[in-house]
Amino acid sequence: MTQNMPLISIIVPVYKVENYLDRCVESIVNQTYKRLEIILVDDGSPDNSPAICDSWSERDPRIKVIHKRNGGAAEARNAGLDVASGEYIGFVDSDDYIDKDMYRCMLAELEKSCADIACCKSLTVSNDDENACVPRGTYDVKFLNSKETVEAIFAFRIGTSFWRRLFHKNLFDDIRFPIGEINEEYPLLVPLAAKSSGTVLIEKVFYYYRDRSDSVTGTLHKSLSTLRCVKKNLELMRSQLSKYKLDDVKNFSFFVAKNSFNMLLSILKNYRTLEGETLELYKSYYNMAKENKWAFFRSKQTSLKDKLLLVLLLTGLYKKIIDIRK
Repeated sequence: MTQNMPLISIIVPVYKVENYLDRCVESIVNQTYKRLEIILVDDGSPDNSPAICDSWSERDPRIKVIHKRNGGAAEARNAGLDVASGEYIGFVDSDDYIDKDMYRCMLAELEKSCADIACCKSLTVSNDDENACVPRGTYDVKFLNSKETVEAIFAFRIGTSFWRRLFHKNLFDDIRFPIGEINEEYPLLVPLAAKSSGTVLIEKVFYYYRDRSDSVTGTLHKSLSTLRCVKKNLELMRSQLSKYKLDDVKNFSFFVAKNSFNMLLSILKNYRTLEGETLELYKSYYNMAKENKWAFFRSKQTSLKDKLLLVLLLTGLYKKIIDIRK
């Protein structure tokens, strides 16, 4: 009977996670949905992670291991996509773990709704509370068509991370993650949503995201490459809306304002002086925040504190306060 059930391919990029990998793979192996293809992509990890991957593949025939030179998370995910044979595709970060019913429930909701994407909720955990779990029970489900999905992403009602999603494989027929980019998921958000029949939102925590200050994502906002990448992605997404005839979607102005707001704060927090490229990026984000400020101010998701902070940023008072403190 299991052979008649859809195969789900789960792609796990692996890099320098020897202390967390066992927990991650164990949570996937122990899924109540058994027809899985688990693809561990060793991205040239210099620690004991490659050996741990091989050990798991010897214990469970559903596990495939790819060993490759280090190329980053996007390249590792693409390597997994190239060999995946499942009808559905999921992604799990190798330092995180998942609820045992995650893929059973997500697949069931996909099949009931005829959607191409399922999206669940996540819970951030630290190393001190890694045994945290959410009580079981019923949960609400909501279907969004492709346009509503894009609007929900721009309103931050749906997280941008791919690890909380389950996709129909057909969506990736002509789409891959951009190599060498930070926030490599952003360029795929609009195309995948536009190609899909819709998204089913599952109001239940199935994914446990480990908050690590030493991880790649833990240091992103401090890097100049991140500041470049976010600006590039915002411009790309604007052009994608035209390409997919989604110019009239709601919430994009808020999405631009929110990201610009975050980048302005990051620049002022992490750079003692504004000069050269940093200054040019600051000016770009300032202009984007200014152009889209009313969407930021009117949004119910914007706290009073953040509204006041944006006023201080746009009037230059926030920078003066930071300069005094420095």
